[in-house]
Amino acid sequence: EWTKRTLDVASVTEDAAAINQMHDAVLGKTLFAVDAPDGEHDLEDVEEHMRGVEQIIAEASLFENPEEVKEQQHLREECLKEANKTSEHDM
Repeated sequence: EWTKRTLDVASVTEDAAAINQMHDAVLGKTLFAVDAPDGEHDLEDVEEHMRGVEQIIAEASLFENPEEVKEQQHLREECLKEANKTSEHDM
């Protein structure tokens, strides 16, 4: 269900042609992965960020109603989709 919902929202809010153009610009080219010059491993920032996310989730689990949060997110997405539909003719 979550995947279908994500695709539904993305179909209205994302520019598929621009995303494909960005991907096509690098496909077939030689890419190199290098270590960061600061000496930190590549995932260090991600790990630090995830610790913060986990702390937020733990705190929210104590104070938030999951069904209410899901409903609010659903309404927010519907508003975003509607705003994109009505504003696409503004340009």
